[in-house]
Amino acid sequence: MMTFLFRTQFFVLLFIATYLSLTGTPGAVFESYSDKFLHVLCWGVLFVSLRIALGLKPYFGFSALGLWAYSVLVESLQNLSPERHFSWLDILANGLGVLVGMGLCSLCLHIWTRYWLTQS
Repeated sequence: MMTFLFRTQFFVLLFIATYLSLTGTPGAVFESYSDKFLHVLCWGVLFVSLRIALGLKPYFGFSALGLWAYSVLVESLQNLSPERHFSWLDILANGLGVLVGMGLCSLCLHIWTRYWLTQS
């Protein structure tokens, strides 16, 4: 049951991120923040969410590359909307977000394993 919930939360967040990336105007809340900061935050959170959905499976690099490739696809699809445009800086911000998420996951995993090793 928990595996289903963990995977569902990732797909819900991915759907929300995709929808907000492809809609004409994402809303006034998002316009008040830096666009690049939001890209880093979004894709960092998505990477952490993906790692939670995958559990302790060793697909760390593949999941990062796959998520970043998906972000490039979404960014490319923005050309289909007249209100949106393609940006290389957004792609770099997405990649930075994935890297931040990787770092956060690595730090958490390191702390977790050290905690359990000292408990044994």
